[in-house]
Amino acid sequence: MGHIESGRGDPSEQHLGLHLQRLIQFAAKSALEPLTNAAVVDKFRRLTSGVLDHRRQQTIERLVLSLDELDGLADLVELLARPVASPFES
Repeated sequence: MGHIESGRGDPSEQHLGLHLQRLIQFAAKSALEPLTNAAVVDKFRRLTSGVLDHRRQQTIERLVLSLDELDGLADLVELLARPVASPFES
C-alpha cells in the first residue's frame, strides 16, 4: 500500500520539463497496515519479558484477549497498576 507523490522536483530541473514521481510507502505496521493479533501478542511478550513475571504477563494477556467477555475491568486494572521491574536493571 502507498500513495504516489508527484511534483516538479528540484527547481533547477524544472527547465528540463521533467515530471518526477515516487512511491511513498506507509509506515510499516501503521493504522493503514496494522499488526496481526499474533504479532501484537508477540510484541507484548517481548516488551514485558523481564519486566513482568511470567504469570502476571499471561494473566494480562488472557484478560486483554477476552475483554468482550469480562464483566468488568477491575482485575485487569489491578494487574496493570502494580509496580514492575526496571527495564534498565539486570
